[in-house]
Amino acid sequence: MLSLFVCLNITEVGFPDRFFTGMRLMANHAAAAEFAYIMPDDLLREIKNGADIVVVANMDAEAYAKGHIKGAVALLDVENGVDPGLPRNKLLVIYCGCSEEEGSKMLAQKLVADLSYRRSNIRILKGGWFKWVELGYPVEKGSR
Repeated sequence: MLSLFVCLNITEVGFPDRFFTGMRLMANHAAAAEFAYIMPDDLLREIKNGADIVVVANMDAEAYAKGHIKGAVALLDVENGVDPGLPRNKLLVIYCGCSEEEGSKMLAQKLVADLSYRRSNIRILKGGWFKWVELGYPVEKGSR
């Protein structure tokens, strides 16, 4: 169930544009929260077993070059509905360096809503980049 609380100081008749923008952002955030998670140890096992998955690093080029999950592809955002060319028939595991995986969730939502990727083929890495590093799992540096 989605709860919505809005406090606005409206001095004119009608709603300001930021009200509707805020409503759209909240709706997108609520939809993004519905993605399934994969735990770091499960992802590591899948990688070691050679699973046919694509790990997607939701980070800019500079952060990606400093370190990323071994084998991950970098994808910061989906701009103007341009398909990034990720395979649609494989499991996509998206991670970021956000405290609550919010960047991963928003990227996943864009892939589903704007580009018709299947929600069932997307997982969010629980704990993201920082949990992966904390656990001492394989990382690599450099750009692709």
